[in-house]
Amino acid sequence: MERKLGEIQQINGKWYQLVKADKNNSCNGCSFFLSDNGKDCIIRCKNYGLIYKKLKIGGVPYSRDGKIYQTYIVPYTPYFYNGEYYACQAFDSRYFIAEINKEDMKENEENKYDGKMDKECISLCDALNSLPDVETTESCCGHCKDRFRIFFKCKNPYSLSVIARVFNRRYSGTKLQWIIEVETHDNGGYNYFVHSVEAYENNTMMEKDISQLVENIKYWSSEKYKEHFINGVTNEEKKKLNLKPFNFEEAKAGKPVCTRDGRKARIICFDRIDSTGCNLSIVALIQCEGTEVLQLYRDDGKRVVKADLDLMMLSEKKEGWVNMYREESNNNERSLEQTIYKTRKDAFDNACPKGYITTTKINWEE
Repeated sequence: MERKLGEIQQINGKWYQLVKADKNNSCNGCSFFLSDNGKDCIIRCKNYGLIYKKLKIGGVPYSRDGKIYQTYIVPYTPYFYNGEYYACQAFDSRYFIAEINKEDMKENEENKYDGKMDKECISLCDALNSLPDVETTESCCGHCKDRFRIFFKCKNPYSLSVIARVFNRRYSGTKLQWIIEVETHDNGGYNYFVHSVEAYENNTMMEKDISQLVENIKYWSSEKYKEHFINGVTNEEKKKLNLKPFNFEEAKAGKPVCTRDGRKARIICFDRIDSTGCNLSIVALIQCEGTEVLQLYRDDGKRVVKADLDLMMLSEKKEGWVNMYREESNNNERSLEQTIYKTRKDAFDNACPKGYITTTKINWEE
């Protein structure tokens, strides 16, 4: 079978992706080149100019719906999997998520870093990578000669909110102060840089501070505070959104929908044919950073992963005009007429002279 650029394939229990070879179309850089499976290299890669890259572990495994999933970093996007084309999955465009078993969990735990990492950095990087969409890219403990520093990528507002609280001087509880910076690149990209303000005096102080920061991440990322931090939306702002559970029939009838974190959503299909068994029949376009990206959902508006992107019904803000009358049978108290008109003129023209007080505007949500 002919393989395609970007396709992801599981080989001997490991995940690989087909990416472009170098300009000479050589096998250099292929994960199978000069390895124990080197003899299979020519057989596996029948497409000239493509090589296999083993996917790196991205964060720690997590469970959902009784299953365990592992996130892998994808070097090339968009990608193919099980014969299906994944075109820039919303907010996951650099990641591939696969179901794993307990044996895989142990092996992934042993191989998630390159082996050259300072052991003092592992627990803090583990904790950061446990947050949604966080990927640590570089770290150094400073060895008591320089600052302790970690570089990471993240475009998830919820995770950034948690990290900001963790390293906030008022809440960190660490001996040394920590600072978060945004590092920009010439190509317009950016990542984050979190570091201690100075080098640690000794390893004991360093270990205590790192242990404290790890506990802070566990504390602030718990379900107890999720409503407070979710995608940077405050409780007051969430009340204004007034989201309701997803309703398939109402959405199909044209009622407005959005994601759980308030992003605008536009459903373009309710009857997608899905042969994977996930029943992802709804196709929606989700607004993300000035563009729309494609997402797949079940009939109940749920995704396979990342509940923050589940579909919700967005309440419609409506307004109208009503006439108010004085009821003689109720000690002259004001009573609101039941009919709601679109314009003040319509309401006024249909007002009954008897007991009429005024025409007023009302607002409501439904």
